[in-house]
Amino acid sequence: MKEFLMLVSIFTLTTCGSESYQQQARPAPTFEITDVHYNDSLEYDHFFNFTSFHLKVGYMEDLSFIVNYEIDSANQIKANIEELSNVELRDEEAFNQLSTTFNGFTFDEYTKEDEVIDEVIETFDLGPDFNEFELAVEYENGERKSYYK
Repeated sequence: MKEFLMLVSIFTLTTCGSESYQQQARPAPTFEITDVHYNDSLEYDHFFNFTSFHLKVGYMEDLSFIVNYEIDSANQIKANIEELSNVELRDEEAFNQLSTTFNGFTFDEYTKEDEVIDEVIETFDLGPDFNEFELAVEYENGERKSYYK
């Protein structure tokens, strides 16, 4: 399988006509990259304690940070990241970035809602200036939970 070499850079928020917001802008979350290779058909192999993870964090000026990870009905991994600076990563490239982050999660379906939210905010290095936080997780036992802030 072809290995990907990626450079991680810090992205800054930019908006038109809002100089005060530009001064307050935080860099987009960055990831440590670990190449985790799954077989060529991208089949699920119990990497994490959840089978679906959908995160949307909204900021001012219609900017958002979105992470989607799921195992589809054919047992195939689907992953994508949409960063604040309109950079989008898909499939193996997104999975490789997310795997390090997801492996660091300690929450499960029994963890209190506020603890899950705090861990996700801290792990993705999300600043307090967001105005929307939506997280939906389906755990391996089939239980689905939604978290809002």
